[in-house]
Amino acid sequence: MIEAFTHEATGGQLNIDSTVDDFESVDMDRVHTLTGPIFVDDAEVGDVLAVELLELEPGDWAWTGMSPHFGFLGNENQETVFKTYKLDKQANLVHFADGIDIPMKPFAGVMGVAPDTDEMLTTIPPRANGGNMDDPNIGAGVTVYFPVFVEGALFSIGDTHAVQGMGEVVGTAVEAPMRILFRVSVMKDRSIEEPQYETDDYYATTGLRHNHRRGRTKSNPVHDQAHGRHLWPVEGRSVHALFSYRRSKNSRGRGFAPCAGNNAYSQRRLCIPFELMPDTWPDTQEPR
Repeated sequence: MIEAFTHEATGGQLNIDSTVDDFESVDMDRVHTLTGPIFVDDAEVGDVLAVELLELEPGDWAWTGMSPHFGFLGNENQETVFKTYKLDKQANLVHFADGIDIPMKPFAGVMGVAPDTDEMLTTIPPRANGGNMDDPNIGAGVTVYFPVFVEGALFSIGDTHAVQGMGEVVGTAVEAPMRILFRVSVMKDRSIEEPQYETDDYYATTGLRHNHRRGRTKSNPVHDQAHGRHLWPVEGRSVHALFSYRRSKNSRGRGFAPCAGNNAYSQRRLCIPFELMPDTWPDTQEPR
């Protein structure tokens, strides 16, 4: 079991008294300062690292910012907006604005293992090793599975959010420092290509357009995110999960629903309710 303490996204460059000028002066080379890497004994290339998230406790404050030409909706905004918050931990709320209170649902925007490369890679796009997935569903009680690409896995975590919508569309969430308690274990009998996770209700895959060794996207990531599809073989059949397609188990027919994630980059998820999961999986797949 590991207890980790993380900075907010800028690595300590901002605080509750920061201004919009401070936000505009952030050194982007220090963004995504992560806690790690953590060497996991017995983790070898080809294994799966299971990370069970036990507790996530935001600090006392947080911030949100939006700038032109940054984030999925950057071109829709022509001014820089920045604000800080004193988090109401007793009520578990972010007092976003007068009359607008948002329940906190903390999670880590970035978590992953080391990729198998000597190349210096930006942390901005997510990859097969995890990274900037920005999935608000990956909170306390969730177990995340990562393919291991290097000895020891070298797990890192950070970019923690007190709460975020379904996609970090303005480039930031409610960014907060955080205490995280988690447990790691190594799975020798599984093999996966990309991160997967399970909650009490469903098992989720991820789909990242990438070269998983070098971390390069193959085509326009925003276009792929909005219009792409993710293939997942279930009981010998391929399910095409269009990003805009959603069907709940209560609707007519029984289907699969894409989960929310990082809208700004080429990432799609397919959530499979447990009652629909097969008892056995193809040899090339690796859920539960």
